[in-house]
Amino acid sequence: MASSSKRTSNVDAERSPQWKALREEMHRAIDLRNHEVVLRCLQAAPCLKLWLHPVTGESAVHRAVTKRFYDIVSLLQDHNCEIEDVLARKPDSDNDGAQGQRTTAEEEQVNVQTEQKCEQ
Repeated sequence: MASSSKRTSNVDAERSPQWKALREEMHRAIDLRNHEVVLRCLQAAPCLKLWLHPVTGESAVHRAVTKRFYDIVSLLQDHNCEIEDVLARKPDSDNDGAQGQRTTAEEEQVNVQTEQKCEQ
């Protein structure tokens, strides 16, 4: 697993204006379930792993999982894309300051599968 400072620098790079239009295109392609455009985006910027949406901060894997486009999830995972964690997004706070849970059981399973692929 990446260190906190490495994770922060990766998130900064993924939020860079340099990739904004391409990240928007990636999320549109996911919404349209367009494999060809998703693949073209992945090939255009192999350094991106989260593919954060420029406005919402949602990762490409998260978007595909919530839409239940598992074929797109598989394509993203084949290119080592990751689902964002709580550190990559603005945390929600409960009244006591604890961070709220953001993952469903399906998202957690995808996260575990992603971690297992990285360890192999």
